[in-house]
Amino acid sequence: MPDAAARARAAEAEVEAELVGWVHVANELLLDGARQTLARVEEPSRRAEVQAAYVEGLAALLHSHAATVSAALFAAAAEAAAQAELEEARAAERGRADAAVRELARQKLALEQEVAALQEEARRAAEAVGAARLDADTVQGAVAQERQALESLRAEEARQREEHERCMSAARQELQQAQAEFAAERQRAQAVRQQLRLLAATLAQLRDGDEAAAAAAAAKAEGEGGEEPMAYEEPSESLRQLLEELVEYAAVAQRTQQELQDEAAQLREQLLAAQEPPPRHSGPQPLYQRILPPPAVSPAARTLQSVREQVRELRPQSALTPCGVVNTPRLSNRRQQQHFCGVVRGEAPAASSLGPLYRTPNARLPEEAPSPVTAWRERMAALRAELHDLRREIGS
Repeated sequence: MPDAAARARAAEAEVEAELVGWVHVANELLLDGARQTLARVEEPSRRAEVQAAYVEGLAALLHSHAATVSAALFAAAAEAAAQAELEEARAAERGRADAAVRELARQKLALEQEVAALQEEARRAAEAVGAARLDADTVQGAVAQERQALESLRAEEARQREEHERCMSAARQELQQAQAEFAAERQRAQAVRQQLRLLAATLAQLRDGDEAAAAAAAAKAEGEGGEEPMAYEEPSESLRQLLEELVEYAAVAQRTQQELQDEAAQLREQLLAAQEPPPRHSGPQPLYQRILPPPAVSPAARTLQSVREQVRELRPQSALTPCGVVNTPRLSNRRQQQHFCGVVRGEAPAASSLGPLYRTPNARLPEEAPSPVTAWRERMAALRAELHDLRREIGS
């Protein structure tokens, strides 16, 4: 605004100076013309008319110049006002343009920030896509590993199932064999009891010298076949000792039968424990759970193998056992039973006599050999303890 006003005033001053110059030139020309006219006019009256005409022309010229100057001044003022308004409009337009430029700059900055945010988001999205691809590759590898592990587990499960079936078959065979041994032992024990009854009846009758009565008593004892011993008179000291030894042998045979029954029951328990199906896996494992290789032999198989080894150790090396008792190593080393069976069957050598039987009940075996019954009991106790520990391990 100050610059526009100064320019307007400068323009007015220039116009005014130019008009003043033109007025001065016009006045000089008029005066020169008037002088020449007055010099050429000789009559005084004519001079007065010329002077009056000059004054009128000069007044008209002055009025014309004044009107022109006024019009020029008015035009300059109007132009200055228009210029001021134009400058104000231009200033307002420049203000609006500046505001628009500032708004555009602000919008540009916001757009730049938004573009930067979009670029950062695109970069993060690219990183997330890369990480997702890596995770997908890792998951695919893990799925492949899980499938391989599942296949190996299925193969191992099939192998364990086959091994379990083999162990079950072997255990059934062991149980059937033990049952057959138990039945054979029971039959032989019954035969031994019958022979003992016959021997007792014969000895009782022979002590009194009544052979016919002895034969009748033996036939009667053989016909009865019961377990109750026959009633007979009090024998002599040697016969009483012999009968005590025979009764002891019968007790040992009965205990052997009871132990065989216990062993058969234990084998049945082991068979029932081994018949439990192996645990099945419930689908693929998670990645954080690494699959370890299963044991080579299951606890049930180890238990059955231990039982089979114990049974093999307790079996005799040959079938030529005393009294015809086969497949029972518990009786193989019993010299007392060998001697008794030889006496019952009449197979004792001629040089042997009843002298070794005449001893106290506490001196049943020779001094130099340990008691086989005690050793066998210790062996069975150790076997029962081992089976108990194995069952406890399987149960836990």
